[in-house]
Amino acid sequence: METLRRQMRSAVRRQGAKGKQPATLRRAAVSAAGEGGEQPDLPSIQVNNRQLREIVTDAWNAIHCANRPGGGVHQQAPFMFQRSGHLVRLMNGESSPEIDDMNESAVFGLLARTADWFKALEKSVVQTPPVRDAARDMLAYPDPHLPILEGVISTPVFGMCGNLITAEGYHAEDRLWMAADGTLALAEVPAMPGADEIAAARDLFFEDLLVNFPFVDVSDRAHAVAAMILPFIRRMISGPTPMHLIEAPTMGSGKGLLANLISILATGAACDSRTLPESEDEIRKMLTAELMRGRSIILLDNANDRKQLHSSSLASVLTSFRWTDRKLGESVMASLPNNALWLMTANNPNLHLELTRRCIRVRIDPRVDRPWKRTGFKHPDLAAWAKENRAELVRAMLTLISAWMAAGKPSHSVRLGSFETWSVTVGGILDVAGIPGFLTSLDQLYEAADVEGQMWREFTSAWWEAFRDQPKKVSDLNDLCEAQELMLRARGDGSARSQQTRLGSALSSQRDRVFDGRQIVKINPPTAHKGTTTYRLAPEVEVPLNTGGPWGPQGDLALEGPQTLTPFASIGSGDVGDLGDLWSSSYAQEKGIAHADTAQEKTRDTYIKGNGHQVPKVPEVPNSDVSNSNDTSDLGTFGGEVPKENGKVPTGMRVDLADLPPRPSR
Repeated sequence: METLRRQMRSAVRRQGAKGKQPATLRRAAVSAAGEGGEQPDLPSIQVNNRQLREIVTDAWNAIHCANRPGGGVHQQAPFMFQRSGHLVRLMNGESSPEIDDMNESAVFGLLARTADWFKALEKSVVQTPPVRDAARDMLAYPDPHLPILEGVISTPVFGMCGNLITAEGYHAEDRLWMAADGTLALAEVPAMPGADEIAAARDLFFEDLLVNFPFVDVSDRAHAVAAMILPFIRRMISGPTPMHLIEAPTMGSGKGLLANLISILATGAACDSRTLPESEDEIRKMLTAELMRGRSIILLDNANDRKQLHSSSLASVLTSFRWTDRKLGESVMASLPNNALWLMTANNPNLHLELTRRCIRVRIDPRVDRPWKRTGFKHPDLAAWAKENRAELVRAMLTLISAWMAAGKPSHSVRLGSFETWSVTVGGILDVAGIPGFLTSLDQLYEAADVEGQMWREFTSAWWEAFRDQPKKVSDLNDLCEAQELMLRARGDGSARSQQTRLGSALSSQRDRVFDGRQIVKINPPTAHKGTTTYRLAPEVEVPLNTGGPWGPQGDLALEGPQTLTPFASIGSGDVGDLGDLWSSSYAQEKGIAHADTAQEKTRDTYIKGNGHQVPKVPEVPNSDVSNSNDTSDLGTFGGEVPKENGKVPTGMRVDLADLPPRPSR
């Protein structure tokens, strides 16, 4: 027996770095520890008389073995991933697996399930729990070979390369886990849908799912379909996506129902909703927590309509590829992918323009006093109908997207700033599907939200009528506002001195802004201790990119010529050329110039071959003695005997000096 123990300890040390022991050795270790019966075929890891790095290496090897499909430790494999530099695992949720952050206890429990841990004593082998220090080290330094997980889906979607993801399990290229929904019996999606199939798919949404929603405009209906499209193509859009603002004049209009229908189509379940916190710090924490969960849809329900909604954190996350923030409860930063569909519901919301420009509107208006009492719907329980017919709805959506792909993925003509990829992709799908109105209601949304801009436009209009472009002190402008009741929100209701101070601060913050074609210009005093700051309105002057000062058509200095080279006479710009283009030409322009130059070179070469005797010879010019400043006869070509008459070179042709015979060496 003692001989067996010595042989076993020697084998463990030799195989420790590999993390996988022979099955006979593992059974011998378990038997020597006093346990009988068959045990899982797990690697054994010795915890004593070894460096921590060796134990951690064996632990990672054991986890990698268990993390492979068929590892036998977990029903789903792989089950352990890395996400934004942190360890995560798949946990079974109510309807599908969910991403869960791992802590020290979770890693410790996983180590206990993926390996047999023991101490090798002099005369015995004793079983022992995993090493806590190993769990802490693995949390601090995740193995880079772990698969990366960014989201969990339960419905077929298109991957970043345009492939339809239907197989259950992990998809490394898209960093997705597909948890197939057993209740979704999806028929085959046509690769090249015909016109009848596209029309049938469109009608399923217009004549059934959305038929009883009182959209204000065709653009609102188009944006509702755009929200349904996004979860199915999110991996194909390399960039942020806007907030879909579902709004109505009053409660009970169907905003929450529409948001739930979008979620049922994409996930099979209604939205998990939450309201937006009041404080900015809480909003930031909420956004981080939502993105940590890797949800495909994030709903911010019932935005407060009693005051203006302005959140720098929410505005930032909507235009971010990745969201970086401190991990909750820890002092480490987390960088999270922003791949969610963002939804918000509100009754006549009052959004700051910074948020408004990041939204597209989906407005519904029942035009009745108590809209929740309405009857006569085509599907009385629309959410239940959507769940029962989800397979047909999903197939219809995939058909519309397939039609766009079969058409060559045409781009939409309108691009929305900060969301260019989203706008051309989703708009292109709607165009192929024959759904009009995409992005046509943006001005209405901006005008309703830009209360501050309207205030400034009224003020600058009265300012221009009264003073034109004359510089004026803040006190003069405050008197104008007082007389015509302008800028009430900016000036407040304090004393005259207080109103003047607040107006001055507002003017300083809006300097160089343009309202209705007039720019607010701040004129500072000559010195900090003398004079008063004044403001004036300057008519907006549209300066083309290819003009202004000395710049030529491509941003060059060709029209100016060189500076005078004293003490010599000035040289015309045609003699030495210009300073080149400072701004890049378009590809088409450069290509055309290149073709023209090539054609001229061919013509020139042909001419020189046949008329070489007529090409002027450039005389040999001796080098000037730089030590003699009075010697100016041989500087450049000024003292050389350049022929007065050139050969008869065709008009428009150029002679390249590089093609002429070289100067003989002295």
